[in-house]
Amino acid sequence: MSRSSIRIASLRLASSLFLVILGSFGALASCGGGGEGGAGTKADFIASYCDKLSPCCQEAGLPSDGAQCKQLLSAFATGTYDADAGEACLAAIDASSTFCDDGNVPECQGVFDSATGSVQPGGECTKASDCAPSAEGKVDCAFAFTSGGGQIQKCQVQIDGKAGDNPCVGTRDGNTTTFVLSEDVPPKGYICDVADKLFCDEDTSACTAERAVGDACNGSPSECGADAFCDFATQACAARLPEGSPCSDFDSCKSGTYCDFDTSVCTATIPDGSACTSGSSCASGSCVNGKCASNGGSGLSLLCGGN
Repeated sequence: MSRSSIRIASLRLASSLFLVILGSFGALASCGGGGEGGAGTKADFIASYCDKLSPCCQEAGLPSDGAQCKQLLSAFATGTYDADAGEACLAAIDASSTFCDDGNVPECQGVFDSATGSVQPGGECTKASDCAPSAEGKVDCAFAFTSGGGQIQKCQVQIDGKAGDNPCVGTRDGNTTTFVLSEDVPPKGYICDVADKLFCDEDTSACTAERAVGDACNGSPSECGADAFCDFATQACAARLPEGSPCSDFDSCKSGTYCDFDTSVCTATIPDGSACTSGSSCASGSCVNGKCASNGGSGLSLLCGGN
């Protein structure tokens, strides 16, 4: 990860815990079932969401009665509820058969705490629902940190970026966005997408084409592409290392391997059910209760409850 950026779910951590769960794990449901329900009210949506979550919980060997899901979401879903977004979220769940595995439901972002207020871009906010919506892109209550350690929160329009767009504020990679830290929040900012072979260059603040192996790099997120990493020893992009290679950087090993810092060697990741001490060693990227876990890992455990 870059020295001056932070990797968070596509919804801000400054929002409620519910938003982090919903944004990160999407609707981890609809693995072949779920209740009919509806989305007319907040309570209706939560009941429907948790009913649809039940098959995923059951598949993962976790409680599937929905009790913890309803209790947790009722407690933390405190933002403004958008019924249209709720309907779209539930429909997206019903249309897919993969959410128990990847939890990626973009339609479920913004069900709570979406931009429905009147504060214009650049105005101070405490949550996304304070901000006025914009036809240009998603609006969020974005944050920055001052040199003295304080925090600034302002409404920001986040626009899908193309090469050269400035200022960029983050790099999107799938359903995760790495936001660049700064000391102020621009009213409008561009999100550079790895799918377009772009990254947010922290030196130029512009969406920039990913670098080739051998090019100079500065540690911006995803700047060297999927098959390379920024080698801080040489300050240049280098090809990811195969299994068995010496390593010292968490991001230096090829897909399917990780840098084992106990041995400083690129080591094959291990399957679900294997004993683990960290998610980096697991093929799923999630280590729960000392074992590699898929199906949303700790997030699913949080929503379903533990055994």
